[in-house]
Amino acid sequence: MSFAVYDSRSNDNWNKSTHKANKRKALSLGLHEFNEGHDLRSTTLAARKMNRIANKRKRIRRELLNGSSSPNRFLIDGEPPIQPHPSMAEKKEEVSHGPGRHRSVLVMGLIDEIYPPTICPICLYTADSRLEADSHFKKEHYSSKPFRCLHSECEQTYSSKAGLRYHLEHAHRVTLVSDMERQELLSPELQKKLEEVYCITVCPVCEEKFKRKTHVIRHLVEAHPGAEPYKCIVAHCKRTKTYATREGLVYHLTSYHYQ
Repeated sequence: MSFAVYDSRSNDNWNKSTHKANKRKALSLGLHEFNEGHDLRSTTLAARKMNRIANKRKRIRRELLNGSSSPNRFLIDGEPPIQPHPSMAEKKEEVSHGPGRHRSVLVMGLIDEIYPPTICPICLYTADSRLEADSHFKKEHYSSKPFRCLHSECEQTYSSKAGLRYHLEHAHRVTLVSDMERQELLSPELQKKLEEVYCITVCPVCEEKFKRKTHVIRHLVEAHPGAEPYKCIVAHCKRTKTYATREGLVYHLTSYHYQ
């Protein structure tokens, strides 16, 4: 036995219902695709922002690693940082370290220059690692506040580098010194002598002249690989280290002959 099912709606009504259903379906799919596209664009923008931040941190770390070790690579509110514990500067020559893995690479780079990670700022005990140095400080100098702000007119002190870092990030502005700003830290006499001995557009090895400073740098790399032709221009300087770049020499001058 078979049955026939009849619908009282006409073919026109069926067509209209089907059209509406298809329209709702299309609208639903369109919104879904729109949301997916919007999420994709948002994710792409966020990824680009994170890449910019990461590249900036890499650039700062690269500058910190490539430059000679010197607090004078930095400025705090436009002024050179102070050295609260001069004895640490002498002790620091015996150890070496790189910038720590911190979110604030620039500020921690400055703090690590003034307060070397493996040297106790109170008793100058030298540890073999950062972990050992931290353990020593907590055991021997608990509740002490040896980490003073590095700005000349600020006397805030802290019990940890993290506290000093937070203070520098929120109360001051820490920047890297450009090559021109760094050279301006030298006395007029020393600047004049630097230009006379090592002209910025003349190769210090073969004395070939160029139009630009960048041409000298490229020439040194290509024609004199491995050469370290730059020496301290101050008479009777105790440091006999030579430098591969003019900037390295300027770092030295601002570190040891700053006036």
